[in-house]
Amino acid sequence: MSDIPDDPKKIRERIRRYERGLQKEKQTFGSYNDGAGKRYFIGPLYLLLGDLEGALKAFQWFDTTFPDDSGEAGQSLCWALAAYRSGDRKEAIHRLTRAMLQSRYVIPRLLGEPIDGLTVSADSDELRLMELDWIPAQYFSSWAPDEREWASREYHGEELTALRNRHLEITRALEKEPVGPRRTQLVEELYGL
Repeated sequence: MSDIPDDPKKIRERIRRYERGLQKEKQTFGSYNDGAGKRYFIGPLYLLLGDLEGALKAFQWFDTTFPDDSGEAGQSLCWALAAYRSGDRKEAIHRLTRAMLQSRYVIPRLLGEPIDGLTVSADSDELRLMELDWIPAQYFSSWAPDEREWASREYHGEELTALRNRHLEITRALEKEPVGPRRTQLVEELYGL
């Protein structure tokens, strides 16, 4: 797992270091070359500090600066929480859905639920579980019980259940589908979800 310090001062230092590093890349190259993925941590780190306004600004900056980057599951999970805490339920559901589609295991991990029924294949499942281990534990532990209850209601609700089931169905079909028009159709549908 990625380690995030517990000391707020050290978290602030990390935020500043990431922001300075990204600014330097922009000044040096005229664009961002963030191979380390610092951009995915800034919003969540503000959230872990309890700075909701800073988190929302960082998420908005990410959305504006990287419009073609869908982010990663841990970031989306924190973004959902920030939106929920700010009262923006529509955005919170959008980001929770995005987290679910980015990693089929992230919400079950948040809720402490088994992952039965979410398997696709041994190879892809092993990779997805390894990716999940890179999400800092604080991203999960920062959710209060009522916030987890909300996430559970949404996750198990009719809309997200149908979306999750279709996503799994397509992903499983792609494991066996050869290159061709049917595969292209499935890939396009998957990315349209």
